[in-house]
Amino acid sequence: MKQVMRLIESLGECHRQHPFLRWVAETDDASAERKLRLGLFGAPFALSFRDANRYHTSYGAGTNLTPQQRVLSTHAVEDGSHSRLFLRDARTLNWDALTGFTAGQSLYWLTAHPHTETDRAGAIRLSAQLASTSNPRLRYPVVEAMEVAGHAFFVEAVNLARHFEEATGQALVYWGDEHLAMEDGHTRGDESLFDVELTPEERTAAMSMVTSLFADQDRRCAHLLHWGQKAEVANPVGIFAIRPDQASGPTAAEETLWETVAQLNAHSSQKPLLDRLRHQMDSLAHVSRAHRAQNQNEPLSVLRSALLFSAAETAWLPGIFRYVLSYPTPLGADEAAVNELAASLPAVVPPTGMSQDWRLLSMDNWLEWGFADTAEFLHLDEATEPARELRAAVTGHLAQASDPVVRAWVALAACAGARMRQEVAAAAAGELWPDPLAALPLLVGHGQIPPTARESLAHLLNMPVTEPAARQIGEAVEDITAAYTRCAQAEKVL
Repeated sequence: MKQVMRLIESLGECHRQHPFLRWVAETDDASAERKLRLGLFGAPFALSFRDANRYHTSYGAGTNLTPQQRVLSTHAVEDGSHSRLFLRDARTLNWDALTGFTAGQSLYWLTAHPHTETDRAGAIRLSAQLASTSNPRLRYPVVEAMEVAGHAFFVEAVNLARHFEEATGQALVYWGDEHLAMEDGHTRGDESLFDVELTPEERTAAMSMVTSLFADQDRRCAHLLHWGQKAEVANPVGIFAIRPDQASGPTAAEETLWETVAQLNAHSSQKPLLDRLRHQMDSLAHVSRAHRAQNQNEPLSVLRSALLFSAAETAWLPGIFRYVLSYPTPLGADEAAVNELAASLPAVVPPTGMSQDWRLLSMDNWLEWGFADTAEFLHLDEATEPARELRAAVTGHLAQASDPVVRAWVALAACAGARMRQEVAAAAAGELWPDPLAALPLLVGHGQIPPTARESLAHLLNMPVTEPAARQIGEAVEDITAAYTRCAQAEKVL
């Protein structure tokens, strides 16, 4: 472990010299508030940091934890509280007024806008790294590296908060001394428990994970520097302008995911898995129907809530497919087929182009939310906790799967669940529009699979699976369906 810690120290020293951190350090009263605005570009990472800790660093609160697991779990509880500090500062800094974002624009900014893509990728990869192993001796170096990178930033960023408080009389907590005191560059707890001899395989894995984490942090810093320097020479508010989302929904002529799967010849070893998935999806559809039947006299309210909760459940799935489902360097036809799915499946879940549905249902007028309220609903609200559990389940099962067929099945279960959750919405839409698919192409019609992915899915479903792989697939289907069921039960008509 000492070799891994020396690598973290070396990479941390290089990271501290990053031009972005030097740029942050060169702050005066006039530039502090403008530089704090860059937190909007870092919002996806800061807000989802809670989930990385809660679901992927922590081992829970059980009594049978090992001392190492207990240290990481205790540390995760404290680190997981930082996302709420970030949101408090967002309100203090009045980012609602700064951006002028509506709820729909805030949703787009946090989950799909190109300006925040680098930050979302870093957040997803961090969760995947932690989820890829249950070994605390491997999770610990990732947490320690994150602490070092975090301290390097906040030791400079605290000066922004101090200048801001001097100018306005308002204290910041996430950017201020309170948070810096938590970010001392080390994991909280008895670190001597991790002063252990790693196996050669563990050491190699830990070094690879640590190197990857610092590379992501360097990319995030470079991205922030890019926008920070633009804000120095242009109208800072202008960089938050939201371009209209022109992506279109599916058409009735396209083949749905279920229609595609039903027509494909699955290998005999996979047919029981398909039967199991269909059974699970039927159960999920029953729960969704029963839950929404309580509000059958309010079809418009049902549709609005369905679209809002659907966004919370699935808006991050395209990024998870892109950064966790796909192989960085695919080897062979099987991995190439998975990568084709990763590129195509975002069309099966509500992609960035939900603007038509959003406008038709007058979501912005109905919600009257700005950036802060939308961010809280997506990342911190108790009602959307099942949505975050779903995201964690999909990320975890993909991160732990090296077998291409297992990865494909995890994605299939995620997409199938998204489809089942919308069937009742279609019935409600039918009460209001003669052609609900044309009216609400995503809420009612999403689930179509692009023709380019059909061949890849056929290839993967026709492969034999071993008993261990079948068990892994079965566990993934159970977990993902259970998460979708909790989403259905938690959904409420607002």
